Amino acid sequence: MVKIMDFFRISNKPKTCPLIDYIYKYARTMKYSDSYKSRYRLLAKRLDIFQEEYRYSLFSDSLTMSVCDEFVYFLKKLNLRHNTIRSIFAQLKVVTSRLKRDGFLVNSDVYDICLKEEEVDTVYLSCSEIDRLLSLKLNKENKIIRDVFVIGCYTGLRYSDLSRLDKDNFIGDVLRMRTRKTGWFVEIPLHPIVKRILEGYNYSLPRQTSPQNFNARIKNICKRAEINVPVVVEYTKGFKVHRRKFLKYELISSHTARRSLATNMYLAGVSTFRIMLITGHRTESSFFRYIRISRSQNAKELSMHAFFKMESINLQKKYDDSGSN
Repeated sequence: MVKIMDFFRISNKPKTCPLIDYIYKYARTMKYSDSYKSRYRLLAKRLDIFQEEYRYSLFSDSLTMSVCDEFVYFLKKLNLRHNTIRSIFAQLKVVTSRLKRDGFLVNSDVYDICLKEEEVDTVYLSCSEIDRLLSLKLNKENKIIRDVFVIGCYTGLRYSDLSRLDKDNFIGDVLRMRTRKTGWFVEIPLHPIVKRILEGYNYSLPRQTSPQNFNARIKNICKRAEINVPVVVEYTKGFKVHRRKFLKYELISSHTARRSLATNMYLAGVSTFRIMLITGHRTESSFFRYIRISRSQNAKELSMHAFFKMESINLQKKYDDSGSN
């Protein structure tokens, strides 16, 4: 006979649930963009293939260290990039936190999986390169793509927000918007170049095509602007390290605009905190992943700094005085 206390002890025990079903439900109910939701649906599909291949039945508490290690190996067999695998585990940690909050039993081992971000030379456009884009003579369709991209270079908005700008977002010389991906409210002063472009559209930008079409077109536009310096990219894909040389325009996408704003403002000496209020980054660590300054460029910038221009008379005098003692 089951004792009453035993009955209550059993009923209060944290419950488990099928992991993949939960992720699909989470993707359906989250208040984010469709592209963001699709990433979680893809996560669920990959986990489904994984559990079938490894003969698992994945539940909320199934993510032990050994299962996580096997999932990493499985993802490498899919020939995914290291940073992609890292992002997948970041998603798993989000899901695990949600499961725990909803009262399900989870395994905390997933939090111990530490995949360091692999530094990849993702490009940005300098202000002079943006000017070259603006000097191009383009047909109507390409001109719209170019103009939207340049607005992104001076506002830092994601494509999902650029594509829905309208008159209501502009009050005086300030752009105000609640971003679609994070719900973060931003206020961005209008750069003179942005104001000039917007005036040409009466502050109502034409609706955009798909992100894929936008990215293909902006690459071609940047090619026409001769943004073609060689860029060497090294990355891990699957089990191998790859090293490839690209022309810069081949690496440009809608997200390059956002990265360009952050980097150009940083180079102009704007404080990190003020830039983060525009980009919506919550932490400096996430913000600095957007700053794309090569070591050679860093050395060049530092060579112009007052520290490296400082006359060494005082330093030499201190050295001589210390040597005479």
